[in-house]
Amino acid sequence: MTFSLTILGSNSAIPTLIRNPSAHLLNVNERLFLIDCAEGTQLQIRKFHVHFQRIERIFISHLHGDHYFGLVGLLNSMHLLGRKEQLDLYGPPMLKQIIDLELEASMTRLNYPLVFHPLLSSEFEQIFENEKVSVYAFPLIHSIPTWGFLFREKKQLRKIRKEILGKIKIPVEILSGLKKGGSYTDTSGRVYTNEQLTCDPLSQSRTHIVLTPFMMKR
Repeated sequence: MTFSLTILGSNSAIPTLIRNPSAHLLNVNERLFLIDCAEGTQLQIRKFHVHFQRIERIFISHLHGDHYFGLVGLLNSMHLLGRKEQLDLYGPPMLKQIIDLELEASMTRLNYPLVFHPLLSSEFEQIFENEKVSVYAFPLIHSIPTWGFLFREKKQLRKIRKEILGKIKIPVEILSGLKKGGSYTDTSGRVYTNEQLTCDPLSQSRTHIVLTPFMMKR
């Protein structure tokens, strides 16, 4: 299972020819998450040959420009390129007002649903979950409200040993329980342990923490 982070930008507010301002692209089993979207992020995404429309969720840590000034441009490019799929956006509450004003000023109505999830909690909080990963937000110390994000890959189900299936006739309805750690008792009363019937998945559970690069006051 893929679990990789591409650093699109790691510089501070003033871009240089060497590094762009903050943006990170996380690939979890070919599901793409964008963390922060500074100026120039679109060009960096192109540079790494990533299709804009594959990004499913965007997380903005705070409202300093070097973390979100590229966002409206990216949203508009997705619109111009014909996106239809829903895009989920997580960020400080005022971010929605900024986006709405930008779109209103340009008389733009996005072709796709943009669902905004405001970051409100002052505690460690889960903000998203699917079958592969859980995402948490937590407040950071900064001069304005700021959140960091933790992406925790879920432990994968155990895999049935194919060679065992050729020797033991295990009912199909039992397989799901075996993948979750159960054992199996055949019609004669013989017990097969989970370790006998399954093996660890090739990819073990991992955790990746993505923080905003600046946690101190400016």
